[in-house]
Amino acid sequence: MIRNGNVYHVRVERADVHWLLHVLELDKWTQAAHAGEVETRARALIAATEQLPLFAFDVAGEHGEPLDEVLLAILNAPGALEEVLAADRQRIEEAAAAALFEQRCHADLARLTPAEYASYLAEARELAEVDVAIRDDYPPIGLDQLRAAGDVTEATGSIDDLPDPLPAPPGEPTASEVLARLREDER
Repeated sequence: MIRNGNVYHVRVERADVHWLLHVLELDKWTQAAHAGEVETRARALIAATEQLPLFAFDVAGEHGEPLDEVLLAILNAPGALEEVLAADRQRIEEAAAAALFEQRCHADLARLTPAEYASYLAEARELAEVDVAIRDDYPPIGLDQLRAAGDVTEATGSIDDLPDPLPAPPGEPTASEVLARLREDER
């Protein structure tokens, strides 16, 4: 159902374990991990690019059809459902391997002396302050090593320089509520 005249058309394709989304009017691409997040990811890209609230526009397939129909057509193609299930199985196996790796990292951290652990935390906080993700391997790369490699630079500007978030239309969920619901759906 078209609520207003502001419609963005999205070409949807399966690619390995992800869904590729091309917003035609913007000539921009994004991806979704599963069919359930296709519309949300397309809306997020459009909203961020056009600086619009998430529900201030409509999205449709590249020929104007509802995105649900596009997804069903793709999933109903011969062999498509098997591909999606295989991709989901692969994603689950990768998540299980990542969880096992994280458990091993926590076990390694538990073996540290209090002084070593305090040093690790201090370095992690310093890395977080310059907006660098902490690596998953242990021991962590030192901040000095990252600076020497040119991977870390001092931040410029201020958080106060960022524009205020766009308000959601009355009655529509906030971005935080939408993200919280998506996280619940993925569990």
